Amino acid sequence: MKLLLTSDGLTNQSISETFLKLIGKNPSKSKVVFIPTASNIIAKDRQWMVDEFLKLKKLGFSYVDMVDIAAIAKEDWEPRFSSADVLLFAGGNPFYLKYWFQKSGLADILLKLIENKVYLGVSASSMIIGPDFLIQPKQQSKKYLEKGKETIGLGIIDYAIMPHYEEGSQDESTEKHLRGFAKKVKFPIYGIDDNSAIVVNGGKREIVSEGKWKKFE
Repeated sequence: MKLLLTSDGLTNQSISETFLKLIGKNPSKSKVVFIPTASNIIAKDRQWMVDEFLKLKKLGFSYVDMVDIAAIAKEDWEPRFSSADVLLFAGGNPFYLKYWFQKSGLADILLKLIENKVYLGVSASSMIIGPDFLIQPKQQSKKYLEKGKETIGLGIIDYAIMPHYEEGSQDESTEKHLRGFAKKVKFPIYGIDDNSAIVVNGGKREIVSEGKWKKFE
């Protein structure tokens, strides 16, 4: 299993170089599937999506597919995911994304799918694979919640990730709040800013950062 769990994607040279090493083959011969699903219910400028594609092009990727798991059936997206080298999940709303992971059937096969691929998570899609999101759902999220399991993640990793650490984009990402969360839960929490990432390659975990990050226990 290869994971690159970021706050804001391929924001710097260190994260980009780590990404290429994880793939282990020439990017011009690699397939990336970009999954924008988490951003579907967030109304804002989509310039960031253009920027992500340009970053991939600059790194040498020549094949980038885009698949929204909320828009097409499993029989259509599964073969495209299976043939990819990288599954790049965009950021957005983690509650909505978890809903579609489960409704689409992706949650059931994700571990099998990423045995020989790179899972590149951005913000919400980094949070979702941990044990808990550590944030409360906003109004737009509530209809996608499973009662009693509002903030529970998929549990693929045994630590929580809080993106945008000390970036000011959400109150929960401050050191003060993360220290409070850490006293209430039984798992570690990593706060990572937009220039940091957690890298998992098999059983090895490390932090790649040109910014700020902190582990809370």
